[in-house]
Amino acid sequence: MKYLLTFSIFILFYGYLVGFNDVYSDNNLFFSLDEQPFNKTYSEWANWWWQSHISIPNYDGNFHPRENYDTEKCNLAQDGGPIWFLPDGKEKPRDDIVEQRTCIVPEGKSVMVQIIGSGCSTGEIENVKTEKGLRDCADWLFKENNKFTNKYDFEVIFDGAKIMDTKTNPSDRSTFYVTECRTNLTYAFPSIYNVNKGSHPYIKDFTNEIPQYCNPDASGIFNATISGTYFISKPLKSGNHTLYVKTETAPSFFIGQPTTERQTLYLYNLIVK
Repeated sequence: MKYLLTFSIFILFYGYLVGFNDVYSDNNLFFSLDEQPFNKTYSEWANWWWQSHISIPNYDGNFHPRENYDTEKCNLAQDGGPIWFLPDGKEKPRDDIVEQRTCIVPEGKSVMVQIIGSGCSTGEIENVKTEKGLRDCADWLFKENNKFTNKYDFEVIFDGAKIMDTKTNPSDRSTFYVTECRTNLTYAFPSIYNVNKGSHPYIKDFTNEIPQYCNPDASGIFNATISGTYFISKPLKSGNHTLYVKTETAPSFFIGQPTTERQTLYLYNLIVK
């Protein structure tokens, strides 16, 4: 409790002092999309984030840290590499209530979170059993006729610096977008996405429907696609850091996706030591 109180006061005071400055190209804070953090592309790291995300079982339908976060769960599914994977936010009706999350991160690690994204596989809903289905699922929110839509917005503030804000800069949708790519994923069971252990179609020969691999070496069980927007910080120094994320999405008419306006809104209080 004392961590949450301390950090709540800190972020309000810090935000007031700096006015949440726009720092869209501050390379001291985050990796841009055209960089290769630790010799991997953003697509590769998106693949790693998703594999970490779905490797956490969702016991009793309410265990996964995305849906039911607590500080101890921030340690789950870390692989010992240079990046510490953070669970993304729980989708909810728009209420503008900020979920407070505390995470203890080892010094020198970068942190990564999916801001808004799509990870679809042949293990999920019925209309994602073909290559076209995977492609449509990857694009369901972000694009129409190969152009970015205005069906979603996101805002990211890291250590008081505004990194992304589509309402102020609509081009951020493309500037920070990880293009849809194909991969293979393996789920823990019970799965957060209700994937079952039964047999599912495996697409051996992809056409040009999804030409790009996220990670050519991925060896998961299910064909999958990944796309969206991600944030990767530069390696963190000892001390206190904050990561604020807000997303808003319009109703969807893609089968299996929410049909009402949705929001994620959370503040990570990062204790680095």
